Amino acid sequence: MKLDDLPVEILADIFSLLAISSLIAISQVARRFRAICSDEVLNPWRAPIMEALNDNTLDELATLALRSVVPRHNFIEILSLASPEFLLLRAGLSHLHSNIWNEAFSRRFLPSWRRNRAGQSSQEEFKRCLWNIWHRLSTNCSTQQAWCKYIVLHRSGLINASSAYSRNYDPLVLFETLKAQSDLSHLPTEIRLVVQFRDVRILALGALHRSTSFLVNRFAKMFLHPPGAESTEMEVDVEVDEHQEMEESPGDHVTELHPVTSRESAGSITTERRRSSLFRIRSRSSSSPRRTTELHRTLSLDDRGESSRGVISSGFGLIRWLTHGERSGQQGSSASPSSPESPTSPLSPQTAATSPSSHSMKGPQGLPSVKEVRRTSTSSPYRILRHPLPILQFAKYPNFTPGDCDQRWRGSGELEEDGLVWAGPMLLTAQLTHNLPPNTPFDAASALSEGRFAPFTFEDLLAIAPWMKDKFGKKVDGLGLGI
Repeated sequence: MKLDDLPVEILADIFSLLAISSLIAISQVARRFRAICSDEVLNPWRAPIMEALNDNTLDELATLALRSVVPRHNFIEILSLASPEFLLLRAGLSHLHSNIWNEAFSRRFLPSWRRNRAGQSSQEEFKRCLWNIWHRLSTNCSTQQAWCKYIVLHRSGLINASSAYSRNYDPLVLFETLKAQSDLSHLPTEIRLVVQFRDVRILALGALHRSTSFLVNRFAKMFLHPPGAESTEMEVDVEVDEHQEMEESPGDHVTELHPVTSRESAGSITTERRRSSLFRIRSRSSSSPRRTTELHRTLSLDDRGESSRGVISSGFGLIRWLTHGERSGQQGSSASPSSPESPTSPLSPQTAATSPSSHSMKGPQGLPSVKEVRRTSTSSPYRILRHPLPILQFAKYPNFTPGDCDQRWRGSGELEEDGLVWAGPMLLTAQLTHNLPPNTPFDAASALSEGRFAPFTFEDLLAIAPWMKDKFGKKVDGLGLGI
């Protein structure tokens, strides 16, 4: 088979594995290669561009817009995710259509930040807004945004869209005043990171009270915890006993791995001593009692003295899906569980002990054991937000994004928030921020001390929480009850 006989889809997948500099060179080798590289559907440029954006290695992207072989829609990702310094000072982006600038503005900024000035192009509007953000992040100057707007969500559904002078605006002090007005000064202030975008994050300040309080704010819970979006804590307890040998009947392992059926007939499997590993997988949800299901993985020998792989393949696939699915996707490699001497089995003690997200310990008999607690999403009833576009740590917003960053609600069911509920008013504000490294924990105290708060209006609230539309009561500009 010649290179010309390969389908263009396979060649595009191969090209997508190259670095940007190599992909530029490949596009100049032959006309067929150039046609593949310039095709908007095949688009082998997306993977290396996203890798450069995630690794913050942006030098190769500086002159990419000057090359006609690159499909133009790739620059929407660059404009949406690259740093302000790179886009303003280093990137050459003057040859892009206005539709690309409009789409990039919708993905990167809040909708209320758009200024429809007469005679202003889409490129100028995008760069003006980006320059204001870079200027505020680099200095303490707030001349361009002298007034900061914020939202107060009351328990009756009333919304106050208020504003304060940017230099004196402190949401924590303001919320303490709101708590005093509701007779909730004795409760501590809870600060939650709702969602974070490339240059701005949304913060919610509220108070948790007992469920019998008449000040319960059901709208606050609906905003932070969208109805139907749930998360579950799954605790994986892996204990491996390589020394214990046990006797089992010919049909024991078939019953344990039900509904798996063996390739061999029941008569070809003889009773013998086998080495086995015991895996206990516990799925814990705060709304249901703890249940333990024991799954046995055994290897039997057929009449030819070879291991029967068909008996355990489906059952072990279930175990690997439950306990190793996320890690195998991140590490990019998986081991073959069918071989009994394989040292890299996903549930082997060697692999589990070296996992960065697990804690290994010695059991009472000196046997290795691994305990791990993960918070996973159990449902995704909402369409993932794209305008504006959240960062990777909130990639599934408004649904729950597994990891340590999405902490809008804690727990589930009756034990959510330790049985407490949101009470009194809730203050919503926006804050400018730098692009932090992945898995950086959110520190509420240091976040509020940084300042640099940005306008957040009712239009922005509906943009990031579309399920709240038609749920609110009266909207009031400024303070007051709207009577």
